[in-house]
Amino acid sequence: MTLDETKGNQDNTSEDPKGTSEKEPETLTEGDRTTKAVSDALSAAGRDAKAMEARESAVKVALGKAEKLQADIKKAEGERTEREYRADLERAGDDPLARSKVELSQQIRGLRGELGDTKSELGKSQEELTDTRKVVAESTKERNAREIASKYEVDSKTLLLTDGSVEAMEALAKTISGKEIKTLKPDESKTGGGGTMPDSAKGKMRAGWDELHK
Repeated sequence: MTLDETKGNQDNTSEDPKGTSEKEPETLTEGDRTTKAVSDALSAAGRDAKAMEARESAVKVALGKAEKLQADIKKAEGERTEREYRADLERAGDDPLARSKVELSQQIRGLRGELGDTKSELGKSQEELTDTRKVVAESTKERNAREIASKYEVDSKTLLLTDGSVEAMEALAKTISGKEIKTLKPDESKTGGGGTMPDSAKGKMRAGWDELHK
């Protein structure tokens, strides 16, 4: 065998037949797709939560600076008003009518300041009420998520990815778990498939008597 023939044989054996190294595409089941979608959603929710926390922190810092600036402005205005009041009294001298006008103007300024403070406090109270309602709604949503998650044996955090309604969370829980749980109505829990079971002892005895003498 010549040197060229030996080289050719080595080249042929080193070649990989076309298609032998290609992997067949993986086929995902419905459960796998659901799990992947939930995992992706949780990852995205985690990133969004961190970004929201950063924004909330920045907003709190900005609000703190704004409140301090507002307090400084109010203090400066109060000092200016006091100086103007003293100057007006000096100009009025001993004239009772002029001094009364100065006193009245000062009282009006004070009332306007109190009105502004009242409006500001009212605005803060409304904001606090809105925040409280949000906290209550969020707490209710989390409680519902825990209850539904316990019933269907799924992760409650996953259910919170919905709009928060009981219907949406229960639908997602059914999809993930593949379970269909029937909730008994109050009337169904009192019956054995026939009529309504009487609540009183006398009613139960009467029902038993009627059953025996059919």
